[in-house]
Amino acid sequence: MVRSWHPIPANALDDTALIAEHNELLIIAKAAAGLTKGWRNHPEVLRWRGHSKALKRRHDDVAMEMVRRGYNHRSPWPKELINEADTDDPPKPWQPLEEMARLLDERMRRRSGRPLKWVLPKHDEPLASS
Repeated sequence: MVRSWHPIPANALDDTALIAEHNELLIIAKAAAGLTKGWRNHPEVLRWRGHSKALKRRHDDVAMEMVRRGYNHRSPWPKELINEADTDDPPKPWQPLEEMARLLDERMRRRSGRPLKWVLPKHDEPLASS
């Protein structure tokens, strides 16, 4: 399974979710660009199709958070994965934010015993980028 937790900020993810998302963003981008046969019809790939610039921005946010935590980051985003015709806007979340946050919180508590430290924005507040 591939997944991006966007719009939950990268700094709210635990190490496992952060590293997994970093790896999966590249899989999503390659599949969305048609550079691989696998995953091309996966819901997460379909969600990000047409949003390659926003996908790169999410990757950069995740990579910066990895470096901040002391991880080495040596996988720059390949230029061929950016379609200049794509929008800069990120796609809509794959499910309601409350459900995404609940699922991530559950996984983080199971892995490390620590809860997700992210407050859902109020309905009239814009979503912050990661």
